[in-house]
Amino acid sequence: MKVTNRKIIFSSVCIFILLLCFRYWGNIVGILKNILGAAAPLILGCIIAYAVNILMAFYEKGLDRLSGHRRKKVSGKVTALKRPICMIAAFLTIVLLILLIFSMVVPELIGAITVLVNKVPAQVDSLMNDMNSDSTFGNTITELYDTYIGDSATLQSMIESVLDTARSGMISSLKALVGTLSSIFSNLVTIVVGFIFSIYLLLDKEHLQSQFKKLMETYMTGPSSKIFYFLEVLNDCFHNFVVGQCLEAVILGTLCAVGMLIFRFPYALMIGSLIGFTALIPVAGAYIGGAVGALMMLTDSPKTAVLFLVFLVVLQQLEGNIIYPKVVGSSIGLSGLWVLAAVTVGGGVMGIVGMLIAVPLFAAIYRIVQADMIKRDGEQ
Repeated sequence: MKVTNRKIIFSSVCIFILLLCFRYWGNIVGILKNILGAAAPLILGCIIAYAVNILMAFYEKGLDRLSGHRRKKVSGKVTALKRPICMIAAFLTIVLLILLIFSMVVPELIGAITVLVNKVPAQVDSLMNDMNSDSTFGNTITELYDTYIGDSATLQSMIESVLDTARSGMISSLKALVGTLSSIFSNLVTIVVGFIFSIYLLLDKEHLQSQFKKLMETYMTGPSSKIFYFLEVLNDCFHNFVVGQCLEAVILGTLCAVGMLIFRFPYALMIGSLIGFTALIPVAGAYIGGAVGALMMLTDSPKTAVLFLVFLVVLQQLEGNIIYPKVVGSSIGLSGLWVLAAVTVGGGVMGIVGMLIAVPLFAAIYRIVQADMIKRDGEQ
C-alpha cells in the first residue's frame, strides 16, 4: 500500500491531538461541561421538540385524512393551519394529562400529609406521658441536670455553645436559601428558553432538516449517506421506544389499579394513574409512585401500606422481567435479553438518563450490525 505525504501528515495530526487530549484531559472536560451548561436550554428544547413531535405527527396524519375526505371544503384551510394547530394540540394534550394526574394525586396527598401531621402531636404526647411515668427516665434526667446544668459556669458555656451553633446554622440556612432560589431561577429560565426553542424547531423542522442535509452533503460527501442512514435508524428506534414506553406505562398502571381493586386497597384508581405516569421513567419510576401511594395509605393503616409495597414489588418484578422486555423489545426489534442488558448497562453508566438512552441506542446498533451481516452474507 502506497503511503503518501498527505496520509502521514493526517496521521501525525491525529496522534498530536490525541496526546493533547491525554495531557489536558481535565481542562478539556471542564470546557465541555461549560459548553453543555451553556447549551442546556437548547438541548432541553431539542428533547421537548422530539417528544412533542411524535404526538404532533399523529395529529397531522389525522388532519391529512380529514382534508382527504373533505378536500374541496377544508383542504386549503387545513394545509395553512395544520402545523400550528397540531403543535398546540400536542402541547395541550401533554399539559392536560399532567394536570389531570396532579389534580387526582395532589389533593389526596395533601390530605394524607395533613392527617399525619394531626396525628403526630397525639403520638408525641403519648410518648412523653410514657417517659414521665417511667421513673428510670426521670432519674436519668435529674442526674444529667445536676451534673451539667447545676454548675453556673457549665450552664453559661452550654448557652454560648447553643448560641454559636444557632448563629452558624442561620448563616448556613441563608446561604442554602440563596443557592436554592438561584438554582430555581436558573432552572426556570432554562425551561422557558428550552420551551421557546422547541416551538421554533417544531414549526420549521422540514427546513432545518434540509439545511442539515445540504450541509452534510457539502462538507462530508463520502460518509454523509452512512451518517443519514444511522440517524434514520436511530430516529426510528427512539420513536418506537417512546411509543413502547408509553404503552408499557399504561399497562403497568392498569395492572396496578386492577390489582389494588382486587385486594381492596384504598385509592386504587388514583395510585394506578400515578404509577402509570411515573412508570415513564424506566425501572425506578414505579417505585417513586409507589412511595407516594404508601404515604397515602399510611394514614389509614400502616399494615395496608406495607402490604401495598409488597404487592408493588411483586408487580414491578413481573413487569420488569416479562412485560417490559416484551412490549418495549418488540417495538424496537430487540429480544427481552438484550433489553435487560441495555437497561442494566445504561443504568450503571449514566443512571436514569442512561436507562432512557441505552435501549434505543443499542437497538439502532443492533439493527445496523444485523443489516450489514445480512448484506455481507449475500455478497459471499
